[in-house]
Amino acid sequence: MLEPALKHYKYVRDNDKKNYKACCQIAILYLAKEDYESSAEYLKKCLQTKPNYLPAVLTMGDLLSESDNFETAIKYYNQALALKPTEKRAILGLAHAYYECGNMDVALSYYKRVLKYETKNADVFYSMGNAYYMAGYHEQAILCYQKTIKLDPSKAECFYNLGNAYCNDGKYIEAIQFYLRTIDLDPLHDPAFYNLGYVYHMTGHFE
Repeated sequence: MLEPALKHYKYVRDNDKKNYKACCQIAILYLAKEDYESSAEYLKKCLQTKPNYLPAVLTMGDLLSESDNFETAIKYYNQALALKPTEKRAILGLAHAYYECGNMDVALSYYKRVLKYETKNADVFYSMGNAYYMAGYHEQAILCYQKTIKLDPSKAECFYNLGNAYCNDGKYIEAIQFYLRTIDLDPLHDPAFYNLGYVYHMTGHFE
């Protein structure tokens, strides 16, 4: 039901070309519709009128991230943090962007900052676990994944990643338990079936 909202925001914008708030809201709605070109158009108009309007700066960062333009997204998230140093959305955006750029140590520093404000966010712990895992810190990854499933026991992918972390450390019994749990939650999880087969193979369970 985005069209009625778009219609009314555009009415305001058409009657007042300098209404940057309406312009930003139009951009946000286009982003929700995955119309990235239209979203970018209205964000640029908004920022031309009000260059430091925080919602527009954040939304531009989100748009660029969703368009896989992470390096430019980082610039906007940093601008948002300069405007509001405690802005969680910008901190989390930076964490995700640096993760996608392959800079795990910087990504981890931002995930840790988010946890200062949200101590029970399962998604943040899960993302931290992935960053630790990619950086080769398997013990820290396991701790983050364990915190994730404590907060959200339905997250099948987290159980799968736990299985991978234990498997890579040669702890096959633990890996089997987590692969089986993954399959319980997601019976169509092919990678879990494959890795379970691999672990059974490695432990001599051929039947």
